[in-house]
Amino acid sequence: MKARINTLTEELASMEYQRLKLQAGEEHLTAELDKTKTDLGQMTAVAETLKKKSTELDFSLREKSRDYDRCFKHNQEMATAAGELLVRYQNKKFWNALGEKEPLTGIGKVELEHIVQEYGFKIEDHRLDTIN
Repeated sequence: MKARINTLTEELASMEYQRLKLQAGEEHLTAELDKTKTDLGQMTAVAETLKKKSTELDFSLREKSRDYDRCFKHNQEMATAAGELLVRYQNKKFWNALGEKEPLTGIGKVELEHIVQEYGFKIEDHRLDTIN
């Protein structure tokens, strides 16, 4: 009977050791689960913040695109008007009148032609390309 008691005592000690080992494992897993839940909560908050920021940026981009389109159209209109103005002045007989006043040197005509050419370059420099 003593042998049986010793055997049962050893089995009990082994089971107690296994129980303590499982309890420690459970505590470790519970701690990891709690940490994972905390991390998930933080990541969810970050994801919500990023989603909100993305929505704000999308709105801002649409707004800026509308502004760009408006500016582009306005720029085209200004370039067209400036080009038409330049053509009107070139077609006037003003150059002839100026040339008559300085028939020998023609400096006035050259200066005005230079100004017209410079203005034409400026118009071209400030014209936006088409929207892709």
